[in-house]
Amino acid sequence: MNGVFPDLRITDGTTWQDIRGNMPPALPGEASFAASGTCVATQGGQNAWIATGGTPIARVLATRDGGDTWEAYDTPLVSSPSAGAFTVAFRNPWAGIVGGGDLDRPIRMGQPPPRRVMAASRGRSPTRLR
Repeated sequence: MNGVFPDLRITDGTTWQDIRGNMPPALPGEASFAASGTCVATQGGQNAWIATGGTPIARVLATRDGGDTWEAYDTPLVSSPSAGAFTVAFRNPWAGIVGGGDLDRPIRMGQPPPRRVMAASRGRSPTRLR
């Protein structure tokens, strides 16, 4: 909203803390596709990832310090108002997978599905899996 991700965290089990000031600026139109239920992943108390889309660049936002600082990583996934990264999962802080595509593009017989999967390793930028 207005270039800011409205994110909250809870560290003591009862009190929510606004961390929008810790997030990288949102790109115009950038959003997370919450209907997937998997656009956010956490691991332990320190690691979290958020998959985004809705703009010309699909990104993964990542923290390794409980949300005190965040980095934004561009992905080569297709992205538009109806497309981007939909789902994210990580085995450990450096090895994960991101899936996405275009929700408005119908699947046609004889054509590959519109979704592509990306993998990141050791904190490097995501690469397309074949």
